[in-house]
Amino acid sequence: MSTIFTMPGKKGDAILQWPVARQWSRQTGKQFVLWLDENELKPLERLFASQDCVERVELKPGITSYQCGGQPWHFDIKSEDVMDHIVYHLGFRQFPDRQITLQTALDVPVHIDTKELSQPSIIIPDPLVANRVVIHATFTTRLSSGAS
Repeated sequence: MSTIFTMPGKKGDAILQWPVARQWSRQTGKQFVLWLDENELKPLERLFASQDCVERVELKPGITSYQCGGQPWHFDIKSEDVMDHIVYHLGFRQFPDRQITLQTALDVPVHIDTKELSQPSIIIPDPLVANRVVIHATFTTRLSSGAS
């Protein structure tokens, strides 16, 4: 039986909901499958897929409105698609009353140690080599003739 976390909302919401999924993995020692909305969250696919607690990321269609965290968050999935899986939706059906990470932790029907949510939760794989220099722009200045 695998565990699935869904993120149907926008990029900022997903980043703030992520610590809840990460904390679940730390507490259980298990990996999970992450479903992301294919329209709004595709830019986060590689970041989340590189996390050690993620078994795999799947992009899903079906979100038709982004007014409140991506609605509907059933991703147009049939019941047989989630048989033998535990699915935790991290989206909201109404606007949150608290900071998004805390609201998500309170809404997910598992015990999440909220004190641990402040721990670093996104790991950047393969950091840049310390002596690498990246130059992204060059500026030049010219004096006009006759300038002193």
